[in-house]
Amino acid sequence: MRSHLSPWLGHRRVVDGQVFECVAAEPVTYRSGKTRLRLRWSTRCSACGAGFRFETARKPKGAELRTLCGTHRPTRATVLRAIRYLLANVASAPDIEQETARGR
Repeated sequence: MRSHLSPWLGHRRVVDGQVFECVAAEPVTYRSGKTRLRLRWSTRCSACGAGFRFETARKPKGAELRTLCGTHRPTRATVLRAIRYLLANVASAPDIEQETARGR
């Protein structure tokens, strides 16, 4: 009998030239009683080339695949600081339409 997990094992995805390979797929039962697959992926860091593994709770889209190892991946605090900086600067930036109307 063929397992429903077997199609995932060895599955490869290429996103922006980086190869991701599914090396394990195991069922996980949540507190709600639902059973889902947890997929374990193997790839190489796009910054240093070191191999690393990570897990996803479902078939990932391109944005959910990690491209950096733990050493090069930014911390949550760094990401939040960058978002706050961008939001503050966008809010204080002059309106482009007003400048265009003035002939600049």
